[in-house]
This record gives sequence, structure tokens and C-alpha cells, in this order.
Amino acid sequence: MTALIKTPLLTAQPGRGQDLSRGAAGIALLHLENGQWDTARQWLRMMTADPVTADPAACGLYRGAPAVAFTLHSACRTTGKPVFQVALNTLDEHITTLTQQRLVVAHDRIDRRQLAEVREFDLINGLTGIGTYLLHAHGDTDLLRQVLAYLVRLTEPVVIDGDQLPGWWSGNGPAGHPEDRWPGGHGNLGIAHGIAGPLALLATTARRGTAVSGQYEAMERICTWLDALRQDTTGNTWWPGVVSRTEHCARTVRQPGPQRPSWCYGTPGLARAQQLAALVLKDQVRQRHAEQALMGCVNDEHQLA
Repeated sequence: MTALIKTPLLTAQPGRGQDLSRGAAGIALLHLENGQWDTARQWLRMMTADPVTADPAACGLYRGAPAVAFTLHSACRTTGKPVFQVALNTLDEHITTLTQQRLVVAHDRIDRRQLAEVREFDLINGLTGIGTYLLHAHGDTDLLRQVLAYLVRLTEPVVIDGDQLPGWWSGNGPAGHPEDRWPGGHGNLGIAHGIAGPLALLATTARRGTAVSGQYEAMERICTWLDALRQDTTGNTWWPGVVSRTEHCARTVRQPGPQRPSWCYGTPGLARAQQLAALVLKDQVRQRHAEQALMGCVNDEHQLA
């Protein structure tokens, strides 16, 4: 791993300094976690070479002010010194503002009984990711609790044209816009863009002693939905990445087999989110099922291929 990290092939895409997935922020974070401060410092400079965006429509855990702040907080922990505290104070002011603005928009959308867009709540772009930053940087705060209260409300079911749908149901296709292939929208299960991300945050905060009214019930609702879509058709437990409205209503899955063994949509991410929830809910059966699903994944030649 160390030899791989030091290779000159590790580069950021141009113009993506503030991006955890394809930019300098993510590469800096990798070196910080690997204890390579001198190399990380070069990537931190690249990450902050341009003005940091704090546009609520463009920011999330993986981009903009939250991504930069997440990385700088990690740098402070690596050095054991508040070396970026002034910058972090400024960033946190903007993050507080954009979080509050996004919460207002999200609650207004729920009040109007409109379906959600994935980027409103997901881990990569949405309020789950911002909540993850708040937990990472500051622990139990009122703002984090506001995010958790929103996620609880997100899990409350909605009725559209006579069909009861989960509150996180999207009226768009998986690409984020209406698609003929997805009449009635889709339900996203994954941890990166789907409901497993909120489940993991709700469980992690509860394990650390931060919980709001309805949080445990929200986790139960998510887990019940995931249970209804769990598959055992290959001899191993797995979940689809996304489902159509027809699949949701009929509790059927057209995906023939499991996703690749990835964190974002595959069994590892979904199993871990459910294991975390099981630990909080003291549900030993669910915990065992989640752990067995992961073991089945890493021993399944078809998934590993």
C-alpha cells in the first residue's frame, strides 16, 4: 500500500482541488491517514489554491467547503495541533449557513409533499454527508441534531397516486433526472447515494450518544424496507442497488445478481450500514445476517470477479 501511495501516477483531475473523490482533497486525506505529512501538505496547498466554494447547491461532503474542512480537521488531528484553526473557523461559518439553508429547503419540500431528490439527502452531495462532517469535526451539536431530525422525517412514508412509498423515494431516475426507463422514479439502496447512507449516520451518531426523537424508529423503518428487498438467489445474501416503483410495490427485484463488491452500492456498504443499525437496536439476528452477507460476498467468486 505504501509503495502504491508514493507513485507519481496518483494525480488529481484539473479543477477538482476541493473534491474528495477525484481531487486534491481526497489525495491529501489519503496521505494524512497514512501518516505522510510532508506529502499531504503539498496536496493541501493544491486543495486550497483556488477560492473555496460554499454555494449550498454545489457543496457536499465530497465537494467544496465541507470537503476542504473535513480534510483540514484530519490534518489537525494528524499533527496534534490546531494549525488551520483560523481557516476552519471561517469554513464552519459558511458550512453552518449552507446547512441551515439546505434544511429549510428540505423541510419545505416535505411540507409540500413532493418527492425527494437523492442529492438532497445522500452521503456524497446531501445532508447525510454534511451531517457526517459535523459529527467528524464537532461531535454532538445542535446543528447535527437538526440534520438528524430531518433524516428522521425523511423516513416517514408518503402516498403518491395511491401507492405508499418510503419518504426517500425519488421521482427521477438514478441519473438524477426523469427517465423513460424509470416511470415513477426509483428507490436507491446504496450507501453513497441511497438510504444506507442515512442509516449509517443515524446508527453511528446513536452509538456515540447523539440521538433525537424518532431516531430509532427511523432506523427500524429503513431496515424493514431493506429486508423486503433482500435477495438470496445466488446462495448468498445481497441487495439491489436501485429498484423501480413497480419492484417496490410488488416487492420483487429484476436485478439478476449482486452488484460488484463495492462500498457505494454493493454488499460491503449495505451490510456495514445494517450491522451498525443492528448494534444500536440490539438486534442480534440482523447483526448476524449482515455479517454473514459480507462473509458470503468476500467468498463469492462471481462477485470478486
